[in-house]
Amino acid sequence: MLLAVTLAMRSEGAEELAAARAELRKVISDLDALRYRLLGVRSVLPEAPGGSHPEADLPEGADEVSNVRDEIANVVVDRIKPAITDLEALLGVQLSPANLRW
Repeated sequence: MLLAVTLAMRSEGAEELAAARAELRKVISDLDALRYRLLGVRSVLPEAPGGSHPEADLPEGADEVSNVRDEIANVVVDRIKPAITDLEALLGVQLSPANLRW
């Protein structure tokens, strides 16, 4: 009787773990889609004129555009990509392309 209860408990935990793993795969996919959406938003914003010369005279609003581009890059690189990497490591899989710069 005790063995049957123990086996039932193990089976129950295994099913829950499998469901959690499946849901985490969906979360990784959602995070990857969000990453691409953010990079898409960033790509439509113009790059700052003057390139790497911050002392150049910038048109009105260029600082704000640069700030938005930079913050999107920070969110993707510092938060979303590490979250994807951590969840993939937890699952022991690699679902997103590893060679992406972002």
